Amino acid sequence: MSESALKAHLNSLRGSMINGSDDELSEIRQDSLDAYLGEKMGNERDGRSSYVTREVLEAVEWALPSLLRTFTAGDQIVVFDPVGPEDEAQAEQETDIVNHYLLNENNGFLAFYEWFKDALMYPNGYAKIYTEEITKTVTEYYNGLDAVQLSMLDEQEGLEIVEATDNLDGTFDVKLKITTKEPVLRFEAVPPEQVLIDRNHTSLSLEGCHAVCHRTQRTKSWLLQAGYDQAKLEMASSEDDENGERVNRMDSVHEGDDAASDANKRYWLEEWYLEYDFDGDDIAESRKVDYIGGQIFENIEYDYQPICALSCIPMTHRHHGLSLADLMRPIQELSTFFRRGINNNIAQIIEPRKYVASAAITDDGATLDQLLDPDSTIIEVRNPGLIEAESHQPVIQEIIASLQLLDNEKQIRSGIAPNLSLDPAILQQSTMGGFTAALQEASQRIELIARIFAETGVKDAMLKAHRQIKEYQDKAKVIRIRGQWVETNPRDWKDRSNVTVNVGLGFNNKEKQLAVLTEVLGIQKEAMMAGLATPSNVYNTLEKLVESAGLKNVERYFTDPSKQPPQEPPPPDPMLVLAQQEQQRQAQKDLADGQRKDRELLLKEQELAATTNLKNAQAYKAAEEGKKTDLEMDGILNGILNPMGAGNGGF
Repeated sequence: MSESALKAHLNSLRGSMINGSDDELSEIRQDSLDAYLGEKMGNERDGRSSYVTREVLEAVEWALPSLLRTFTAGDQIVVFDPVGPEDEAQAEQETDIVNHYLLNENNGFLAFYEWFKDALMYPNGYAKIYTEEITKTVTEYYNGLDAVQLSMLDEQEGLEIVEATDNLDGTFDVKLKITTKEPVLRFEAVPPEQVLIDRNHTSLSLEGCHAVCHRTQRTKSWLLQAGYDQAKLEMASSEDDENGERVNRMDSVHEGDDAASDANKRYWLEEWYLEYDFDGDDIAESRKVDYIGGQIFENIEYDYQPICALSCIPMTHRHHGLSLADLMRPIQELSTFFRRGINNNIAQIIEPRKYVASAAITDDGATLDQLLDPDSTIIEVRNPGLIEAESHQPVIQEIIASLQLLDNEKQIRSGIAPNLSLDPAILQQSTMGGFTAALQEASQRIELIARIFAETGVKDAMLKAHRQIKEYQDKAKVIRIRGQWVETNPRDWKDRSNVTVNVGLGFNNKEKQLAVLTEVLGIQKEAMMAGLATPSNVYNTLEKLVESAGLKNVERYFTDPSKQPPQEPPPPDPMLVLAQQEQQRQAQKDLADGQRKDRELLLKEQELAATTNLKNAQAYKAAEEGKKTDLEMDGILNGILNPMGAGNGGF
C-alpha cells in the first residue's frame, strides 16, 4: 500500500470514530461538566431564582476518597502471579518494582485521581502508559588533564569538549558538556476527547481494538525537541480548528502572544495504533503511525497500544459505559427546579408584589418610584384602598417532601449515603450492628466500582507498565523497596500475563477488617504452638493489619521473618558450663590415669617377655650343651667298645 492510501485511510477513520469531534459522547461529557460546575441550565428567568444544586459534584467527590484510598493506601495495587515455585521471589520483586514505578516515580496519586474522576464524570476515563526518553545535559570542568586523558574524553560517547585551554605545561583545562539519555516510564490521565476509538469496537478494554488514536495539540518547539523532522514539519498544516468540548473544558483557548511566535505554533499530533495491511500481503499488521497536518512522520510495525480505559458502569457489547454524572444529572435538574421553587415562594411571601390601581398613582410618578424602591418607608397614593398586596400560599413543606424523595433516589442510584454516616439522629437510634450493616449496604455500589476499575483499566495499566519497564529499562537499577535496597535488571524479567487484584468487596468497612484480622492474629498465636502457623503467616496478617489501618511501609512496624538474619543462640547457663568443665577435667584425668596404667601394663608385659626370652635362651643353651655332652659320651663309649675303630672295616 502507498503512503497516500494510508493517509486517506486515516482521514476516513478520524471522522467516524468514538469520541470524535462533537459527537454524541462529546455532548454528554459537556453536559456532565456543566452540571458538575453548577453552570446555568438555560431556563432561568429574570427576577426568579437561578440557584443550581450540585448533586453531580457531590456524588463524584463522595466516591473519589473511597476509591483513591483503596488503590493508593497500600503498597501494592495488583500482584503478579508466579509461573512456578521457583518464580515466587522474582514475581514478588517485580510486583514491588512495578508498583514503585507507577506510584512513586510517577505522581501516581494525581494520575489515579484524574483518571478515576474522568471515569466517574464521563462515560469513559483514559490513561496512557508509555516510555519517554529524557535527555539531560550538564556542564562540568576539569583541570590539569594531560593529552592522553583529553583524547580519551574526546572519544567517549555523550561527551562534548566545549572548550580546552592549553596551560603550556602539557596539561589542559577542559569544559565538558555531558549529554545522557534515560528512558522514563510515564503514567498519565488523558482527556477523553483526545482518545479516538474504532466505532466497531464492542469492549471496554482496548486490547484487540482495530484502531486507537491519541490526538493532542503540540507546539512546534515541542515537536522539534521530540525529534520530529523540521523540513517535514514545515510542510505540515497547522490546524486552527478547536474541539468544542476542549474549549468548554478549558473555559477558553487563548493563544495571546504565543500565536505570533513560530516556535509556539500549534499542530495536531495524531498517534495512531491500528491494524493495517501496508505491505500488501492481505494480512493486517499492528502498526504505529505518527500523523501531523497531513504528513506521516513515522510508520512502523508496533504491537504495543498504550491506552487503558475505565468505566464505572460498563455496558455490555459496547465500549462506552455510564458514569455517576449520567445517573445524577436528571436528579440535579429536578432538585434545582424544586429548590428554585422554594426560593421563589419564600421571596414572594417576604416581598409580595402589589396590585396598584391607576387612580392611586400620583401625577408626578412618585408612587411608582416608591413602590419599586425596597428602602422606601412611605408610599404616596391618592387612595390607599386602591393598593393591595399579592397573596401567596406557602408550599415549602410540599416541596421539601419531594426533595426528600429525590434524596432517597439519589442514594439508590449512586450508592452514596452521606446522611447515613453523618446524621446524628440516625446514629443515636441505630445499634452498632444495624448501622454497620446499613452502611455496608449503602457502600456496595462504590465497592463494585472499585472492583470494576481494578479488573479492567488498572490491571491493564500494570501489565503495560511491566512490559514497558522490561523492554526499555536496559540497565540494572537499585530501588528502595519495603525499606530494603534492591538491585534489579528488568531485561531478566519474565513476560507476565496473570495478575491478582488486591481489591475485594467490603474494603470500605475498615473497622470490620481490623477486627477480623486481629481475631485471626490471636488464633495464629495458638496455632503456632501446634505447628499449624509459621512466622511468615503471622507477618502476612500483620501486613494486612497495617494496610487496613491506612498506613504504608509495614517494615517500619514489623520485620519480615524471611529477611531476618539467623538468631544467635542464647548464652549458656553458667552452672551448666561449670558442670561441663568439671566433666571435661574428670574425663581428662580418667584418660591420663588410663594411659598411665596402660603404660605400666605394657612395661610389665615387656619385662615378662624379656624374662621369658632369657629363660628360654638359657634352657636352649643348656639343652645344647646337654646334647653335646651326650654325643661326647657316645663317642667315648663307642671307642671303648670298638677299640679297632669302625674305619678299619670292623670285624
